[in-house]
Amino acid sequence: MIDPIAPRRPFGGQYGWISPFIIEVRRYLGLEKKQLPSKDKKLVPILVEKAAQGIIEEGKQIGKLIEAEELAKQLREQKDKGMEEVWKRCAYLYSLESFLYIKLNEVMRLIGGKEHEQIWKNKVRTLGPFCLLLWDDPINTKMKTNTKLYRGANLTDNQIATYEEMAKHPDEYRSFQAFTSCSRNLEKAKEFGNTLFIMEVEGAFIADISDLSQCPDEEEELMSPGVCFSVQGVEFDRKVKKRCIYLKLAQRYYAKNKNEVQTTKKTFDEYDDIYDDDYIPVYRRVNRDGDFVGE
Repeated sequence: MIDPIAPRRPFGGQYGWISPFIIEVRRYLGLEKKQLPSKDKKLVPILVEKAAQGIIEEGKQIGKLIEAEELAKQLREQKDKGMEEVWKRCAYLYSLESFLYIKLNEVMRLIGGKEHEQIWKNKVRTLGPFCLLLWDDPINTKMKTNTKLYRGANLTDNQIATYEEMAKHPDEYRSFQAFTSCSRNLEKAKEFGNTLFIMEVEGAFIADISDLSQCPDEEEELMSPGVCFSVQGVEFDRKVKKRCIYLKLAQRYYAKNKNEVQTTKKTFDEYDDIYDDDYIPVYRRVNRDGDFVGE
């Protein structure tokens, strides 16, 4: 399973309903706020080609050109089959043990760190199109609620101490800015790492990709970037011999940390409104793009 915990920056702040990386990708591509591949089928083959080219460029930079060309080939096979098939292929490619998920998450975890601002901005062009296709899930359109998920991860003592400090303030939220894999299966999650995350999902965009994953027995679920969490407790479980970290997950409008994110825009645009709403508990009534859609 994928470890979403960055060595120096385990999580980001609260930047609003949509991840800053997604917003910057849409700005770079010149898309209007309501313009998404799930809503405009003409965009799908265009974005698939951009995503394929970006994957190849990233692979070439790190000596993984052959692997990158194979990933791009598999993605291009779905180019003219509609957004649902493209999304399924993106989820499958993400689940593979390849450089793609590693590089994508490595970059997205940097959001909010001023010293790394230029790094993640520079990857919007190459990794952004694939990221947008994976984020714009046309199948799992409603938030998952009242669910318990698990994940195992390797954490350093310093990382664990950070979560212990957060547990002293259980009403304070931060966010995971990368895509995050987790599992419905507690026993599977126990097999990974020295730490077990036990997550109560109040309401968040999380997709069941177990049927698409390379390892279906892991019962994998994929959490969208930008989901917020609070730490409810940290304890050592002698039975499983792991540190257990209890999280509460929620999609939130609140953007109190938006000053941490420097965007590429030069003037105010329609995406700025996304950052400015207060937190409202609107599970099942709001879509992935932050629009009210009713019960």
